[in-house]
Amino acid sequence: TGREYRTTEIAHTGEASVVCEGMARGGPNQLIPIEPGRYAITGFVYTPAGQRQGGTVELAITPRDETNTNLPGTISSTITPSGGRWQAIAAAGEIPAEIGGKRVTQVLIVPIVNGWQEGERVYIDDVNFMRVD
Repeated sequence: TGREYRTTEIAHTGEASVVCEGMARGGPNQLIPIEPGRYAITGFVYTPAGQRQGGTVELAITPRDETNTNLPGTISSTITPSGGRWQAIAAAGEIPAEIGGKRVTQVLIVPIVNGWQEGERVYIDDVNFMRVD
């Protein structure tokens, strides 16, 4: 439920961000091929001042195998944004070569917007995924 789109209404840096509006659960995502190692994800979240602040935003790195199946061991961090200011969010951890006997070949990167109601907006900007070892 909800929708997501690029907007020039507000941005952390640059001229645009992604807004999730009325998003019960979801968010933009990307599959990235990886090698085993230590990885981090960072980003910034904004919600308008005066808006109900009951939802959350999670940044997640989910390991996947060559058949595109999610594997256990998601690395994530969750915040409940405060209105009217950009907030940093980050998570880091180890992605092994194998999980449960399955070779990890890629990760799913996703900011997960959860628990927002019709008309409520969450802005996401400057999401970065990097190897840190």
